[in-house]
Amino acid sequence: MHEADDLPDTPVPGVGGEVVGVPQHAPTTATTGLTPAEARHADVSSRWFPETLGGVVYLVMLLGAVAAVLVVVLVDWRTGVRIFAGVHVVAALARLVLPASTAGMLAVRSRATDVVLHVVVAGVMVFLAGSIPDQPL
Repeated sequence: MHEADDLPDTPVPGVGGEVVGVPQHAPTTATTGLTPAEARHADVSSRWFPETLGGVVYLVMLLGAVAAVLVVVLVDWRTGVRIFAGVHVVAALARLVLPASTAGMLAVRSRATDVVLHVVVAGVMVFLAGSIPDQPL
C-alpha cells in the first residue's frame, strides 16, 4: 500500500473507471489546514477571469455566439448563421495555434479532431445559409 505522502492530490481513476477523490488522510499545509488540492480549488474558485489564453478565446467565442443569436432573432438569420460560422473558424484557428496546456476549454479532443470539427461545422453553416431559398411569409 501507499503511504499518505505518496497519494496524489487530484482525483484519479480507480478500479473499474470510477473516480477516486482525495483521501481524508491527505497531508495538509501548515498555514491553511487545506490539502494541496483544496488550496488549488479555493484559489481557482475565487478568480473571475480565465487562467489561460484559451479561456479568453473561449469567452470571446461565447460572446460571438450570443451576438450571432441576437442577429438571427433581430436582423437576418443568414447573417447570424454566418457570424456563428465565423466564431467556429476563430475557434479552429485558436485550437490550431495554442498548445493543449493553454487551450483551456477549447481542447476537448485531439487537436486535429477539434480543428476539423470546427471547420466542418463552419463550412456546413455557411453552405446552408447560402443554399436555403427564401420562404414566402
